[in-house]
Amino acid sequence: MEKTKVLIVEGKEDQSLVCALLKKINGATIKSTNPKEVKVNNKLFLQVYDADGVDNAKIKFKQFIKDRDQYETVGLMVDLDSGKEANIQSRWQFFKDTAKESYGYSVPDRFDNAALMFESIANYPKIGLWLMPDNATEGMLEDFAIKLIKEDDILIAHSNDIVIGLPEKRFRPSYNSKAILHTWLAWQEYPNADIWRGFDNNYFDVTNQLCVGFMHWIEEMYK
Repeated sequence: MEKTKVLIVEGKEDQSLVCALLKKINGATIKSTNPKEVKVNNKLFLQVYDADGVDNAKIKFKQFIKDRDQYETVGLMVDLDSGKEANIQSRWQFFKDTAKESYGYSVPDRFDNAALMFESIANYPKIGLWLMPDNATEGMLEDFAIKLIKEDDILIAHSNDIVIGLPEKRFRPSYNSKAILHTWLAWQEYPNADIWRGFDNNYFDVTNQLCVGFMHWIEEMYK
């Protein structure tokens, strides 16, 4: 039986963004299921699994690694939200404890953003981690998208000023980037709250080095 290659993500927007990038850059076709099946050149490239929350994503990561007869590659993509429970080292601690302590992968004790994928060991799957937005700074999917907005765009700074200057904020501070991005999306030629549609409509720069780096990680993980 052919084994499965899967990327576990936190939610539907994460799932849709990854699929939109693969469609835009690799010409992928997407089957709308969960997990979403991504085909490139009519061959199954990977599945993108919406875990419906970071806690569920961590649970699925553990389950999928354990099932070495079914999975060839298991990637985990989660946000690096602000707060003590989501700093780089705590995210890395979970990954390391799962991979190294439970299954014997050669994973460093300290996070190193140059070492984000690890080859199969004892027939367990190849594994990898991506911390949104850029494996370095606090943030989430929306921060990743904001970093891909074209450098000459004049509205993103205005969107930032609008959100910062609100007389009353009815959302928590960690959601600032969500508010900024979705305000900016509402001012586009085809206003829509879905981030992934921004890639279809060429609102984002997929040649940006962050995007190139992320896609390189995807392609190396699932080749």
